[in-house]
Amino acid sequence: MRPAVRSTRVLLLALALSVPARSAEAGAPESRTLAAWKTYVEATEARMRRELDSPRGFLASDFSTDRAELRRQVTGGAIVIDRQTTQDHDGREIDVPGGTIQHWRGTIFLPRMTVAALVDALQHPPEHGPFQQDVLAMRVERREPDALELFIRLSRSAIVTVTYDTEHRVEFRSRDAARVSTRSVATRITEMEHAGSPDERALGPDDDHGYLWRMNSYWRYEQVDGGVIAEMESVTLSRHIPAAVRFLVDPIVGRIARESVERTLRSFRDLYLTRVI
Repeated sequence: MRPAVRSTRVLLLALALSVPARSAEAGAPESRTLAAWKTYVEATEARMRRELDSPRGFLASDFSTDRAELRRQVTGGAIVIDRQTTQDHDGREIDVPGGTIQHWRGTIFLPRMTVAALVDALQHPPEHGPFQQDVLAMRVERREPDALELFIRLSRSAIVTVTYDTEHRVEFRSRDAARVSTRSVATRITEMEHAGSPDERALGPDDDHGYLWRMNSYWRYEQVDGGVIAEMESVTLSRHIPAAVRFLVDPIVGRIARESVERTLRSFRDLYLTRVI
């Protein structure tokens, strides 16, 4: 892309994301936005339960028409990423008034890894580092036999860099010795202003810029010849993009989201291959 064109598009995205926090474009999400998010998540998780309980497969990609090709690409070292959309029970798009949902799926291969070793490492995260990219701090707040409650300080960068203090509940479900899934839901997301400085403070719901309101992630790990296939679905909610610039901003936001998913998967693979093998 020519520099002038790229600069124009980035400027438009910056304008779309820089609406004052107390305007109708930011602050706490509206009740109708949260209701739509709930509908979207419930429909997404219902599909996941059907897949996880099905004898036909385990990974979401097992239910696609090009399953064999996807497996070949992934086990060959490719990071396969696709944008996803969940529809309602009538097959219609789920409208999210006042908000934007980003839903992505990505798959990687961890060579020489075993599911047992990987799950053990996931259940004992590195509280003193090293961390995955974008994670600044982490600690286990509560431990249960098949669940963790985590505090994570994370950083997200696009046009601006934003830091969040977040809390997550991560649940582990074993289908058998070779297949395990996890469900992670952010139970608290607090935007931090001047993070890491003496002036650091937590922003309240009415001051939040609306870049990240909700965040769920779902992972599946399957033992195959030579290692483990790890598949992630990420579903996030942020404030809506103004209609006047949406047709220009959407492609850029999508590109940034895709790059974020790829960065997460690559960092996950590098970290756990180093920790376990």
